[in-house]
Amino acid sequence: MSDTWVFYTRSVGSAGTLGGSFTKEAALVRTDASLPGIPRIGTFRAPMEPGAWDALAAAVRSLGAARPSGEDPPGTSMISIGIMAKGRAEVVHSQPEGAETPAEEEVLSKAEALVEGTMKHPHQALEGGGEWESPSVPADDDVRVRVRIGNPGLVPVPFANPASAGSSSALSLVLFRVGPGGEAGESREIEFAPSDVAELEPDGKRRTGSPQDVVSLAPAKVLHFLARSRIRVPPASYRASMRISLSAPPGADEKSVSGAIVFDLPPLAVVRPKSQGGTR
Repeated sequence: MSDTWVFYTRSVGSAGTLGGSFTKEAALVRTDASLPGIPRIGTFRAPMEPGAWDALAAAVRSLGAARPSGEDPPGTSMISIGIMAKGRAEVVHSQPEGAETPAEEEVLSKAEALVEGTMKHPHQALEGGGEWESPSVPADDDVRVRVRIGNPGLVPVPFANPASAGSSSALSLVLFRVGPGGEAGESREIEFAPSDVAELEPDGKRRTGSPQDVVSLAPAKVLHFLARSRIRVPPASYRASMRISLSAPPGADEKSVSGAIVFDLPPLAVVRPKSQGGTR
């Protein structure tokens, strides 16, 4: 194993963390929160392209000595990049997100491109997806979302089943009302209790029997759910964001997969009861 590597860390979402480690031989990324457009969490590994590490390390070294960052309040979203050599930090640049210099932004963009490329190679990971059962729903009726949790990696991944009573995993949905100019307005969060979540067979039929407390999902396998809950929002068009919060089983080690997968759903039309096709 190389004794010199480039490291990259950043805050993701409200409480997530992504970390990347790059040597001349390989790239390793671990995240407990999905990135926009990449609804995956877990561990990802890929070989480094020839010359890619040298180019990245040279870019990091070109930043020179770290500049003072001051005192940042707890909860500040941070982003860091640097080089570790023989157990010591050779270069470290750490700043609140949004406070980077143009030079730092350029170097960070190179690291982010490597991160996104590495996340195409899942090792121990979970991914999420979903769609509305119907893109239009009457106000005060049930909203129904078909949710998928898949294993795109190379090893089985256990997690707490969000359909099991008392589960530490959960599904939730945020609706953003779309204003006259297309801007996102007020929001409403819908949290699905385990009793609101049903396991589905691949053909869409409800799975019979009590859900298992822990699911061990084999590589290339997908688990299907139907989440439903009564909504109480005014008739309008809504943007929607789905969140799958997954917990590792009790007693799992630190390498287990857990965290939040967030992805956008298509627009939802909430219509007046008994109306057809839109708002009035």
